[in-house]
Amino acid sequence: MVNVLILGSSVAAGQGALKSGWVARWAQASKSASSSKTNKHPMATLFTDLISPPSQRPLKIVNHAVGGTTADYWLQAVREHAFSSSNNATSIYQNVDCIVLSLSAANEGLSLAQRPEDLRLVEEGFVAQMQQLISFFAKQAEEVRPEDKQREEAKPKVLIIGGPYPNDSYLANVHLPVLLRIRDRLREACKDIEFRTQSKPSKSGESSFRIVFIDFLRPDFPLHDGKGCWGTGLACDPSHPNDKGHEIMWDIFRKTILEEIENGQSRTSTFDQNHGASSCARRSVLFPIEKTLQNH
Repeated sequence: MVNVLILGSSVAAGQGALKSGWVARWAQASKSASSSKTNKHPMATLFTDLISPPSQRPLKIVNHAVGGTTADYWLQAVREHAFSSSNNATSIYQNVDCIVLSLSAANEGLSLAQRPEDLRLVEEGFVAQMQQLISFFAKQAEEVRPEDKQREEAKPKVLIIGGPYPNDSYLANVHLPVLLRIRDRLREACKDIEFRTQSKPSKSGESSFRIVFIDFLRPDFPLHDGKGCWGTGLACDPSHPNDKGHEIMWDIFRKTILEEIENGQSRTSTFDQNHGASSCARRSVLFPIEKTLQNH
């Protein structure tokens, strides 16, 4: 079983779609896909399994996304889980192979900000809290790795960060520059934190932890109109994509993972090469994992 945990806001929860949100499309696609190909590297195998899971290792996606939530909400939620475990602390990664975090910059107040100082406040606050979340998950991934080199090989773990996506309330001359800076800064944060993570290399020489950034603003897909808004006919309201929009978000997600598989076939981790080997509801929102996504 390949276990995936989804954390995020309303778009990750599937809002706006009459049929299936992009996460639900992922779950549906995995049921019809089948991978008989084995890969030499455990990390590459995990990436392949996320898209084309073998019949003997099906994909289980648990979606705990909550509409309207912010980076601060999830930062408090994951910290509460960590501290509540006391001496019997259990890593968030203990029962999952992949965590996906996808949040909206609009929920952080970007769509309402107009003055330069307010725009800067939203940008700095969102980026800082996302960096803390990424660092937290990276540290959690380390905690489930065997320390003794003679013990079983570390099981690969993946963190997938969804970048900011369009909103029809954004203005090209006001919000777009901030949206693009947030995108670029989060992408760089993913690279930097992955590099700095004290990742235990596997026997194959590959890192046992990887961070993947999903660029929902990438120009080779029509989700973004280039001005900060949803592409024509892709939204059901200013904040949420419709079924077609969710389909394109899934296409972007899938394409990014396929690119990771392709790039990973000829590379090992740069780190390995250079360094050698609501408050009361938050706890239950995260754990235990008890609901498998069906069709959200």
